Amino acid sequence: MSQISWKCLAWVFNHATARRVNLLVLIRIADHVNDNGDAFPSVATLTEETGYAKKRVYQATATLEAAGELQIERRTGRSNVYRVPTKDRFTPPPPSNVLGRKGSRDAKKDDNDHGKPF
Repeated sequence: MSQISWKCLAWVFNHATARRVNLLVLIRIADHVNDNGDAFPSVATLTEETGYAKKRVYQATATLEAAGELQIERRTGRSNVYRVPTKDRFTPPPPSNVLGRKGSRDAKKDDNDHGKPF
């Protein structure tokens, strides 16, 4: 395991907001990170390592990408390139409720708010 892989795993355990399936997929991707900060596991590899179906792995990577917890460079005919954000390469997630947490304060907007703090 490379030094960068350890950094990625540490970032995942300390900063990721993903849960359950998404978290396991993110951990497995972080474990594959090379010295350049890139990971190339195929969906078949992630399916085998997580025990989840291919469709579920695709859903997890899409959710993680939308949340800003995973960057994906899609390549035709080859494995995608995955990049897990670390302290040096962090891209903040979009301000939305993409990880599926219901009842989040940010997910609900009050029409009577008009920008007032209280």
